[in-house]
Amino acid sequence: MTDKAATVKNLAETLSRLDIITQYDSPDHSEAWTIAISLTDLSDSFKAVNDTLLPRLRMASGSVEINAILLEIADEFRHILFHIHAMKFYQSLKMPTDGA
Repeated sequence: MTDKAATVKNLAETLSRLDIITQYDSPDHSEAWTIAISLTDLSDSFKAVNDTLLPRLRMASGSVEINAILLEIADEFRHILFHIHAMKFYQSLKMPTDGA
């Protein structure tokens, strides 16, 4: 088992002991596992933006290069939003869709 897999497993096991988390479980959904996977993946995405993409953007000079990096950042943001929306426990973070 990789370190990342062990981290996810340990976190999921910890979270699965909390009623405030398991209240969102269903036969085909474990909220503890969803949160554990999501938080781990979110950490990776934040590191990618902060440690790799922002430094590349600061150093970029041409508009084609800058645009490509901005698209990579958008992909990370999509990934971040996917995980935020996947976690039922954090559904209060969802933005209103009426533009308010």
